[in-house]
Order: sequence, then structure tokens, then C-alpha cells
Amino acid sequence: MITLVFKKVKGDRANKLLGTVVTKGKGIAGWVAENGKPVRIENAKDDERFDPDVDGIAGQQVNTILCVPLMMKTGVVGVIDLLNKKGGLYTAREEEMITYLADQAAISIARAKFYEDQKNYEIHLTNILLETIDTQIAEKMGHSKNVARYSNIIAKAINMSEQERKRLYFACLLHDVGFLKIKTEDNFKPEEFMKHPIIGYEMISPINFYADIATFILYHHERYDGFGYPKGLKGEEIPIGARIIAIAEAFDAMVSETSYKVPIGFDAAIEELKRNAGKQFDPKLVEVFVDNMTPELSK
Repeated sequence: MITLVFKKVKGDRANKLLGTVVTKGKGIAGWVAENGKPVRIENAKDDERFDPDVDGIAGQQVNTILCVPLMMKTGVVGVIDLLNKKGGLYTAREEEMITYLADQAAISIARAKFYEDQKNYEIHLTNILLETIDTQIAEKMGHSKNVARYSNIIAKAINMSEQERKRLYFACLLHDVGFLKIKTEDNFKPEEFMKHPIIGYEMISPINFYADIATFILYHHERYDGFGYPKGLKGEEIPIGARIIAIAEAFDAMVSETSYKVPIGFDAAIEELKRNAGKQFDPKLVEVFVDNMTPELSK
């Protein structure tokens, strides 16, 4: 059964009414929700739709009422209910004004719902792709989440905004998605392996909510000295998100037990990053990572 819930309340009993549930169809507010039509009432108790258990919930004698529906394409999503106007009856002009406000509120609700649905879809799709990568490539099990964790250490240390960190997080989770279109037996053949950033970019870039992370995926194997792939970008030509992923990915490949490489210790991995600072990796970002990384954080 559909119900109405008091979400915003003004007046003496606001705290008590907030969160109170009203069954759709009961009382005047329930009738408006069920029928999608506004009502203006001079004497509520004389109206056959009046229900003292619902319309009297405010704890006071109810006389005048103005109640209008919040309409979306899918139907009524709520009502605005005004009681006991001071100084007389609610006018047609006031009904028009409140109806306009209700329409604007419904638009805002629709936009918020669309955004929430989109984010839920984004998270769900990302999890599906991530689980597929982990399942298809044993050596990648947990790798993407580790890369996201290590990248976030750098992102926080350089004061990346929350929005930028969010973009980086999703890019980390999907940076190896291109492997899904490479045969498992070819994953570590250089000529095939080197295709995965381009394939990943081509898979991700057409999806609107992934479009702004696609270049991080494309360039995460570029080198700071310009000898990386697929474009041979150099230094700060490489997007900072891709430069961060490069460090986090290399570190995880060195220390992870599930990596395709024989793991080395924390200190040895840190030294390897230092040796390659300015060559494979952005030296400033390596310094940030080294300064903020501890053995405990690599477990």
C-alpha cells in the first residue's frame, strides 16, 4: 500500500509530525495524492473526505485547507498541505502559486531521483566489470581495488578535490578493463598486453558517466620520460590521474602475492619507485607516495 510521509513540516507540532505516515487515499491529503487534483476547503469538518485520524493529526482544530499534489510523469509523488490560513480562506491565486511551487518541487525530486538512479547504475556496472576482471584474470584478483587505495593516498596528500578523487577512484577500478577483450592466453604477450589501454578507452569513453575518466585509462602506461605507450606522452602531458595510477599499479604489482611477478618486500618496492622517479614515474608524485606510504597500508 502506498503511503505519504511528512518530510517537511512547519508549525508548533513540527517535530512530532515529521516522519509520520499517512495512508494514501485516507483523509483530504490522501485523496489529493490518490486523485492528483488540488483542493481548497473552507470548513474541513464539513467535507466528506475529512478524516479526523488523518486531517486532525496536527493536534488542532482544522478549518481551512489548501492541498495540492506534486506531480511527475509517473504519477503523484507527494502533496503540499496548508492548514488554517490566518485571516480568511485560501484564494484561487494562492492555489495557483502553491501549485507552481509544487511543480518546481516535483521537478527537483525527479532530477534528484534521476541522479541517484544514474549513480546506482554506475556503481552496479563498475562492480560487474570489476568482478569480471578479477574472475577472468587470476593475476589481477584484487589488483584494481589495491590501485584505487594506493592512488587515494597520493590524491589526498596533494589535496585533490573530492570530485577529482572520485573520478580517480573509478578510473583505478577500471584501468585494466581492456583485458576483457584480450584472450586470456594472450594477456602477457607484449604485443597484446600493450593494446589494453586503447581497448579500455574505447570501451569506456562512449559511456557518459565514464567519459571523464577515459583518458586516465588510456594513458596509465605512459612514462614520465616519454618512452611509454600508447602515445609516448612525456612529463605533464600525461594527465595527473594517469601518472598517479602508474605509480600505484607498479607498487601493487611489486608487493602483491597474486601478481604475475614474484613479490618483493615493501622497502624494495619503495626503492624501485625511487630509482625510476623521473624516468618511468612523476618524481614529485613518487616523493608524495613514499612520504605517505607505510608497510601497514600495503596490507
